[in-house]
Amino acid sequence: MRRAVWLLVVSVVTVGILFLFVFPTRTLVEQRHEMAAIHRQLSALDAENASLRGKVAALHQPATIERIAGQEFGLVMSGQKAYAVLPAAGPPARHVATTHAPTAAGPAHRHWWRALELWRDL
Repeated sequence: MRRAVWLLVVSVVTVGILFLFVFPTRTLVEQRHEMAAIHRQLSALDAENASLRGKVAALHQPATIERIAGQEFGLVMSGQKAYAVLPAAGPPARHVATTHAPTAAGPAHRHWWRALELWRDL
């Protein structure tokens, strides 16, 4: 009986220590890891915001607006002329002879010569 009481007391003290120290400590460590990850994400977002602020400032400059309007939209200032440079002409396309099967446009006997062309190509 005495041994059962002693075992019960030790078990209760062990569970109490777990609830008072181990579980909160584990939770604290997990929260610190989460905070570190959030700080890294915040730093990346701050850097991206700084980059975007620079782009916004550049978009308020007339020279940047003119460059983008010309490059992306093909616009020119009044009094200027726009020229389009076309690529060099390539070699002419080769015509490839094809054979056609009879269609619903006419009876098959009207297309007998196509069968002869097919035979000749073999």
